Amino acid sequence: MKKNIFLVVLLIACQMTKAQETQLTTNPEGQVWAVQELTKDEKTSFLTGVKNDSENLYLIFQTANQQSLNMVMQAGMSVKLKAKTKPKLNANIDYPLASKDKSSGTLRAQGSAEDKALLQEMLLIGLLDSKLDAKLKGFSSLKGTIGLNEMNDTQLILSLEGEGRTRLLSYELVLPLKELFDGTVDLNALSQSEIEIAFTVNAISQPQGGGGAQAGAGGRSGGGGRGGAGGGQGGAFSERGSMFSEQTVKIDYKLKAN
Repeated sequence: MKKNIFLVVLLIACQMTKAQETQLTTNPEGQVWAVQELTKDEKTSFLTGVKNDSENLYLIFQTANQQSLNMVMQAGMSVKLKAKTKPKLNANIDYPLASKDKSSGTLRAQGSAEDKALLQEMLLIGLLDSKLDAKLKGFSSLKGTIGLNEMNDTQLILSLEGEGRTRLLSYELVLPLKELFDGTVDLNALSQSEIEIAFTVNAISQPQGGGGAQAGAGGRSGGGGRGGAGGGQGGAFSERGSMFSEQTVKIDYKLKAN
């Protein structure tokens, strides 16, 4: 009897472990992503993913690299989507926007490591709380600079998890297909063309007289339209690259028809 109980407990534990390995919850507001839906870019270590249903296109971008995280918070980020569909897709999302306080990235604390860590934490929280607007182009009804709370079904979700060197930045997008394709959503027709998606972390403005590295060319990794998003094929820019050079990861994706 005891042996049978042990086997049941062991089976439940194995099932729980398997479930944890196949799902990643990014934040309370975001999607639940299966591990095989995510691509890790080998050069930048950025995690990206893309999927769709009959109404929305879902995107995710994550980084635990602290230099890239600071670049996103200070210089901003853009996501571009292009496809030779009918209607043609050519959309751009600038979010988060660059910090208006140009001195925010140069703040330094005096004293102990704890003091510096506390200042960095306060700085990042302040920057995160200030990311209330985005600039959109190529959408059906959303154009120009607009507040996140005015977007209705379109959602841009930015969050920070953890602290110190283990801090993770997650950026999720929920994009209604009717906004991307001017109200015309025929998945059978749209699924015939690949969507080119580019996630770009903007470079921090280089101080005058500085000698920053030259910008590097972006790489392309396989998306869900090519049999899943597991395993990138090349990368954008080394995670040890200069903060004065933008970092880009590209994905090709075909919409899935129901």
